[in-house]
Amino acid sequence: MRQIFFSIAILAASNPMVAQELPKIFEEKVAFCNSNLSNKQVIQLRKELNDLENFYLLNGFLTDKSGSSYRAVYEQIVRENDLIFKMDTTFELLHNLEYEVYTGCFYKVLTLEQMSQLTTRHLEASKKMWRDYEQSNATPGLAAQLILENFTEDDFELEYFRVSALLTFYRIASSPPTLNMGVAKIEVKEQIDIETIQVILNQNDEILIDNKIFTNAQAAQSIYEFLIANPESRGIEFTASRGASYETYLKTTAMFDSLYSKLASGIFDIPKNIIFRESN
Repeated sequence: MRQIFFSIAILAASNPMVAQELPKIFEEKVAFCNSNLSNKQVIQLRKELNDLENFYLLNGFLTDKSGSSYRAVYEQIVRENDLIFKMDTTFELLHNLEYEVYTGCFYKVLTLEQMSQLTTRHLEASKKMWRDYEQSNATPGLAAQLILENFTEDDFELEYFRVSALLTFYRIASSPPTLNMGVAKIEVKEQIDIETIQVILNQNDEILIDNKIFTNAQAAQSIYEFLIANPESRGIEFTASRGASYETYLKTTAMFDSLYSKLASGIFDIPKNIIFRESN
């Protein structure tokens, strides 16, 4: 969630024209993005973003391409703390590209002129938003409210804000319906021909496997031991209570993502078999 709403610092600092003047952490980010998002993928991603915007317009989700129309959607998220609409269009990269790659590297779809429109004010606003967000309960409504409070109507006319908003809207609307809150970090794949380990996140933010409470680290080890035996035909079946906190939900799904990255380091093209179930 932090990367979705507050990646302005990395975006502004990743301009290749000034890369030699950046702290090492940002230089490493540029190298990471160049290694994980090819020029061919950048072209496809730009096309998918354009198609996504047209999908929103066609279905009346956005009234037009103006910044005020985008702000209106954020205002809706503030009111409803969610964003629900039926997505009947497939976007390959938006759905399958690793979360860290997209949120850290989508600046590559912008031109140098578009990146140069970001100023120190945007950077400071980003830092302030993150401080306020970190100290509060993480919800889509709060994040949207902070965006509205810290950026002007003119800011929403910038291409960066439209691109980041498209990502935000898509991720929130694509999240597991049982949670009604925010961004799913991982690929969600429903399969019926795999053996699964059942993981439950209850209303007390406790992770349960076989009716036993596990810490995040313990759960990670148990799931890894289950998957490593045959990762192509095994998977995770995840159920989250409606009362679970958004923060714990993100930490749990981040753990799943980390496990699959670890598994993939030794196996070519391993599928992410993760099934979301509705809570009772």
